[in-house]
Amino acid sequence: MRTALQMGSNFWNAGELYGTPERNSLHLLNEYFEKYPVDADKVLLPIKGGSVPGKIAFDGSEANINRSIDECSDHSRGKMTLTHVQQTGQIKKYEDVDEHMKRFPRFQPEHFEQNMELVRAVESLAKQKNATVGQIALAWVKAQSNRNGNGKIIPIPGATKEGRVKENMTEIQMSYKDLEEVDRILSTIELAGSRGACMADETE
Repeated sequence: MRTALQMGSNFWNAGELYGTPERNSLHLLNEYFEKYPVDADKVLLPIKGGSVPGKIAFDGSEANINRSIDECSDHSRGKMTLTHVQQTGQIKKYEDVDEHMKRFPRFQPEHFEQNMELVRAVESLAKQKNATVGQIALAWVKAQSNRNGNGKIIPIPGATKEGRVKENMTEIQMSYKDLEEVDRILSTIELAGSRGACMADETE
């Protein structure tokens, strides 16, 4: 986190849904700022709240919003153990998918192999540019700013290691030809399964 800040990345993102009600990103931030209090005024920190405790779902009722505000404040004073996060490039087959991620339709067996075709196509482009798939993804998102009627777009990449932070902060330029190639890939390989919807047993 300090490496990210030292490299100029000061727009951080946190929320009670990033982890469990007992251990989430707010605990980590609290521990970081306890260790480096001088950094507190250097960071712009949006916090996502309003989630249903223990589920990837949201409840905008007054009661839950009040609960969320209170708990986001209270939980930020806890102790934290980092949860396992799959890093870009580690998933090659369905068995590599973390059990947590298997709850999402996009990672279900009937969708997984089709989506891996998209990954492999982007891997080919990444090799041509001597870059990682993650760097290509970030560069593509940045290139969508003020393109095709879009406004300003700022990606918020995540990382758990210093090396990954440095990878994310390395600028990869996407030429017009590169963008055309990604557009071609996206038009020929349909992404299967929704990104954020939970499986039925997670929403009931």
